[in-house]
Amino acid sequence: MKTKKLSTRSYYKITPENFHVNGLLYYYENNNFYRLPVTQKYDEGLTRLTKFPAGAYLDFTTNSSSVGVNVTLRDKSYMPHMTATGTIGLDLYVKVDDKYVFMGTTKLDEAEFTYEYFKGIPKVYKEYRLYFPIYMELIELELILDKGAKIRQEERKKKQPKLVVYGTSIAQGGCVTRPGMSYPAILGRLLPEYEVFNLGFSGNALLHPEIANLISDVEDLKVLVMEVEANAGEVASTLQDRLEDFIKTILDKNPKLKIYLISHFPYSHTLFKPNLKAKHLKHKLFQEEVCNKYPKNITFIDGEEILKDLDYEETVDLIHLTDLGCYHLAKRLAKQISKK
Repeated sequence: MKTKKLSTRSYYKITPENFHVNGLLYYYENNNFYRLPVTQKYDEGLTRLTKFPAGAYLDFTTNSSSVGVNVTLRDKSYMPHMTATGTIGLDLYVKVDDKYVFMGTTKLDEAEFTYEYFKGIPKVYKEYRLYFPIYMELIELELILDKGAKIRQEERKKKQPKLVVYGTSIAQGGCVTRPGMSYPAILGRLLPEYEVFNLGFSGNALLHPEIANLISDVEDLKVLVMEVEANAGEVASTLQDRLEDFIKTILDKNPKLKIYLISHFPYSHTLFKPNLKAKHLKHKLFQEEVCNKYPKNITFIDGEEILKDLDYEETVDLIHLTDLGCYHLAKRLAKQISKK
């Protein structure tokens, strides 16, 4: 429930006219927090998922002694295997010595609420980052600061290189405990030279041609991370039929693009089901074969290898990565990307 507005606080509505929001490719065209253009038509799954602002965040600087939010969502949390803070929460970070430090998350399970992260800290300017919900449509957001406090946003970098993550529910953020712990969000903090965009779509990383076209048109796109096998590999021959065309569509317009293609992450049932293990191996070899056709552009990453040191402890349900899995994955990816 939202509380009554206080005379001791100032309220700032987050709109394209007032604030820039990072991580949304079509923020100004859409005039909302959707991740894909509203002018295009998509299948039912993508149409629903694009409304969830996974990976979006607001950077701002203020000297306020308190920071809070007024939030209106489409609904409250709804998934049995993911926390409310992970599904509908908003995380706040503050920059300390050039690193972002976690300052709190919205510990509520309501569609409308007011939340204060803290109060009573020194009134000196600090840089903050506010991450938006992973799995719920954000209808309206207000930032709440001290009455009389100053707020500003740093001037946007011109032609900042972009890093796009395209993938499954794992890329979208399932099933971390809060939005700042998705691996694209962590990548954004580890690689501040890039603006990171999350195009993870739960159950819908099906290599749609329209998504390839949208990615190919992203200005200043330098890096593309893809993990699609857990979706595309489960729908008939989608992976085999669409993967190379999807990649070729993007590379045709971005010949210098670096792509990192990740195969399936560890799945313990393959230890006891030979047919399942054989299927994963077949998909892995196929993806590796596609990557080998574009040695200057694509790096293949074995998903089982990159997380094997976690001994199958990295998921909530055998598939979806927890904070542990996402943090480990992001650290490994950042190291790989930084080599280029």
